[in-house]
Amino acid sequence: MSRSLKKTLSIFLLLILCLMTVRSVGADTAELIKEYEKKLVDIRQQKNTLSTQIQEMDTQMYLTGLTIQRSEQKLLKHKVKLKNWDLGLII
Repeated sequence: MSRSLKKTLSIFLLLILCLMTVRSVGADTAELIKEYEKKLVDIRQQKNTLSTQIQEMDTQMYLTGLTIQRSEQKLLKHKVKLKNWDLGLII
């Protein structure tokens, strides 16, 4: 097998591995977002006390972090697709 073919196969396998990782992490993030959105609804239905206000703010902050993480994953996914497309042009 030629050196360039080995290099191309290695890059291709690495890209596949990256895509599989991004998809599995994305599914976990989506589940966590749903869970914390539900938690936020439950907290808002409770009596309005300082404790519930703190819980609501904590939940909102965590939910925002998860939303940012999901956006980063989407950007990474598109970046990998673009790199994969570039490799197709080079090969």
